[in-house]
Amino acid sequence: GIAKHLLKLIANEAKLAGAGEIIAWSDTRFTTAHAMYKRQGFTQLPQQRELHDPSNTVEYCFAKRNF
Repeated sequence: GIAKHLLKLIANEAKLAGAGEIIAWSDTRFTTAHAMYKRQGFTQLPQQRELHDPSNTVEYCFAKRNF
């Protein structure tokens, strides 16, 4: 419930700021987070990024419009 609440707060602030889109990056290993983003109306985009960190992190990109 905390993540869902935080996303609502972010969406409210983005709307107040006039943003048209919210972008979220998530480690490829965080499948529970990916499902939550999708339930909250985010779309997984084809972009990925490698962080070149000690954990060999690769992230997926999620976006939400019309919030």
